Amino acid sequence: MPGAWVATRLDVSDVRSWLRVSVDLPGGGIVLSGPNGAGKTSLV
Repeated sequence: MPGAWVATRLDVSDVRSWLRVSVDLPGGGIVLSGPNGAGKTSLV
């Protein structure tokens, strides 16, 4: 797809419940799962 971009890494620091996290993202889609209040929505 022309003009499209793909995120290959996620670096987060000091965002709500996430103190610091770095994740290499796979080429396909990802699924965020966890209990309520774990901080999933904070990453979106």
